[in-house]
Amino acid sequence: MEFRVLGKVVPRSDESDFDPVTLRLRREGVPQFLNPLDQRALRIALDLRAPAEPVRLLSLGPPGVAPVLAESYALGVDEIDLLSDPAFAGSDTLATARLIARAVGRAPASTILVTGERSTDSETGQVPAQIAEILGWPLFSGAREIRRPPDGDRWEITTDSEPGWSRYRAAPPFVVSVGEKVAPLRKAAPEEIEAARRRPVPVHSAEALGVDPATVGARGSPTRVRWWRPDAPRRSPVVLAEGPLEERIGRAAAILRSRWERSGAGAPAGSPGAPLRLTGPMAVLVTDEDGHPDPEAIAMLSALRARAPRVEIRALWVGATPSTAEEERLRRAGADRADHWPVPDGIWDAAGVAEALAGLFRSSGPFLGGLFVSHPFGRAVAGRLAARLGCGLTGDAVGLAEEEGAPVWIKPASGGSASAGIAASGLPHLATVRPGAFEDAGRRPDPGPIDWSNHAALSTEGRYARVAADRTPDPALSRLRRAEVVVVVGRGSGGPERWTRIAPILERWGAAWGATRKVVDAERLPKGRQIGLTGVSIAPRLAVLLGVGGSSNHLIGLRRAGTLLAVNSDPAAPVFAGVDVGIVAPIEEVLPLLPGAFGFLGGASRSPEP
Repeated sequence: MEFRVLGKVVPRSDESDFDPVTLRLRREGVPQFLNPLDQRALRIALDLRAPAEPVRLLSLGPPGVAPVLAESYALGVDEIDLLSDPAFAGSDTLATARLIARAVGRAPASTILVTGERSTDSETGQVPAQIAEILGWPLFSGAREIRRPPDGDRWEITTDSEPGWSRYRAAPPFVVSVGEKVAPLRKAAPEEIEAARRRPVPVHSAEALGVDPATVGARGSPTRVRWWRPDAPRRSPVVLAEGPLEERIGRAAAILRSRWERSGAGAPAGSPGAPLRLTGPMAVLVTDEDGHPDPEAIAMLSALRARAPRVEIRALWVGATPSTAEEERLRRAGADRADHWPVPDGIWDAAGVAEALAGLFRSSGPFLGGLFVSHPFGRAVAGRLAARLGCGLTGDAVGLAEEEGAPVWIKPASGGSASAGIAASGLPHLATVRPGAFEDAGRRPDPGPIDWSNHAALSTEGRYARVAADRTPDPALSRLRRAEVVVVVGRGSGGPERWTRIAPILERWGAAWGATRKVVDAERLPKGRQIGLTGVSIAPRLAVLLGVGGSSNHLIGLRRAGTLLAVNSDPAAPVFAGVDVGIVAPIEEVLPLLPGAFGFLGGASRSPEP
């Protein structure tokens, strides 16, 4: 039995910069550390191993990251392997996965590869799926708990997903990616870290790995950055820090009321831009991991129809036969054709879906691209499909452009302070799309009929079993995406004991509520509450931020909001630079005054949160 841990050394997102010439991150002189989720993966491996079972840390990067990796010796890591070669420079996620899979492929058959769900410098979350596909191993994404069996070889893995959670039993080998809820970080003493940094880290070149340089690095990467531009939200903050609190709240209310009345009920937060001239078929996976229609995917399909009217859209339906109402929903959203794969009794997974979709893409192509919602299931299917087809995959896209008749996906860069345009060297160019990034364009008045194609049932995965699941829907999560008013709580909001005081305000305003990533993780809230780079993007007319620090990773999820109001007791909080109105005051003093001052919000038409 052996544990391999995939770790990436990343720069601090608030200090890293992008080189507009090389179109790569500048890392020189920027503090670097092991990706926080990979640190948790390392902690889990060290906790789960039995005596005499090795834990090996595996990383891809330049030679300069060796001292950072060496710090892991102080935690108990037995061996570290650094894959480093000038030929590896510029590797995208697929080229990276090929290298990691080559190194892991030499491990014993009873190996477990543990990795973070995503890295802070790219946030794509697609490398684990691509590695699993290349190795032919099962993948368990977003694990929050991993239990070793007291006897036998069937491990128990509990994963988080959009619908809820699932628990599986599986025997090695397999890949498991972990989220932030799985374990706290483990730290070593400073003197132990200093001693560990002096230990050597073996470096493995392309020749040592036996890889063809043409299949890795920039040469072997099917995606490339075409452009990069600063893209911070443009707001002119009015920060109210002086004078009686009642007067400051009154002034804030006057500003917000004026903006609220100008925006108008239901006014869009932004324009989608001119229609694209793309022509050809594009596919959209419209069902979730349980075979049910995914509202986010259907909204994405609708937005694609409005943005690219000449594209032939094929809806990919994996699950039970759709009802007449579900067919009509797809038709009204803009689907031209649809493909249906029934599912057998039992469990099916992303590997089976990717296998079926690969057959369609090969037999019915060429496709311009394929769209998948950027949640664990969508990322797993897209990652596996890209590895099967050897095609480009852009993660966490928030926009679509075109270049020479091919799609260019737009995604956040530099921690959300910039945008990058990602092109592919060939077709199809797949993309996972951040929930809420593409706004539903509404029902088409006179859509034509959908041409359905029925395919063979999916094959089931036999090496593991789902033994428990919770799919209890939370209706409050869908309200977050469509509410006109949203209240967002941060770590400075005081936690659940203070949130009870917010509930009456939510009810009066008909508001939904969301949270920052740190609150979601600390309070174990549903993932759908999380707003930001690794959560959802929303476009309310007004968002009220209570105790939010103001990281760019969070504010990017509110980029399309009409007006942002922040309340924070710290006058130096970064949030005040990224909002329209700020009130510097303790939250407990502000809350009782908000309902009376913001009475104009009482007529909001949205149903209140439970």
